[in-house]
Amino acid sequence: MKIENYIFTQEEIELLRKYRDEQSDARLQRRFLALLMIAEGLGTEMVKKLLGISPKTIER
Repeated sequence: MKIENYIFTQEEIELLRKYRDEQSDARLQRRFLALLMIAEGLGTEMVKKLLGISPKTIER
């Protein structure tokens, strides 16, 4: 399943926010941010452009 087709629950979104905020590693923060952006409805192409990361990075 592609990540952009996954439907995130509100609980999952809150956990992603928590994990993002608690990360000291900038790369992990960016990955959590990418997932949050997708959870809010942005497509992987838009997230890729905004954050400068590859779709494969998002999928991992």
